[in-house]
Amino acid sequence: MKYLLFATLLVSLMACSKQPSPLANFEQYFYEPEKLQNGKVFTFQKVSTLETVQILKKHVHKNGKKLIATIQSTSGVVYDSTLIEPTFPYNYSHIYRFDYDSSGTFEGLSEGTIKKDEVTDNGMHSIFQFKHEDILYKIDKEQEYVCDTTYIWKGEALPAIYFKYTNEFKSWHKYLFFLSSSHQREGYFMYAKGLGVVKYGSVFNGVKEDWELKDIR
Repeated sequence: MKYLLFATLLVSLMACSKQPSPLANFEQYFYEPEKLQNGKVFTFQKVSTLETVQILKKHVHKNGKKLIATIQSTSGVVYDSTLIEPTFPYNYSHIYRFDYDSSGTFEGLSEGTIKKDEVTDNGMHSIFQFKHEDILYKIDKEQEYVCDTTYIWKGEALPAIYFKYTNEFKSWHKYLFFLSSSHQREGYFMYAKGLGVVKYGSVFNGVKEDWELKDIR
């Protein structure tokens, strides 16, 4: 799996350079908050398919603060949401998960506990926990800076920054230990100046996926 991920990164990063302080001005690589207005939908398409993912970003107010909500969905099914502060777009204020039963019926919204959320010298590290009924979920996310590159958006060359990531997912059932599980996913993100994430991919169970930003409206 690691060799497949390495090959993906190698092909994508042919014109890539490193900088000594990669996160010094990282906020400029996110979509500009003032452009959100009443909300924008970012559509990503899976490479070589017609499958899409929609991410809605909009301003919300919570506890007297103006935050940006990011709500992710596929085919109308919403599955997670985060709240961030516009001035610190790489730090989470709140994180939520949308819960569905085995038939796909919406059951409710679970707010996660942010156990760790920090910017390191070379990336970011976050740990979240969710509890739903008798199951506790833990997500450990690490992003590591790889290099600077360029991304072409609508004919314009934009400065971009590349990260590789490792996500570890664990779940524990309060009573039925055999329902507990653990797995890991590896991949990459590319952020382009003024746009946010424009490309991402992963390898899981030997299956490789790549997604790219196609539209903002």
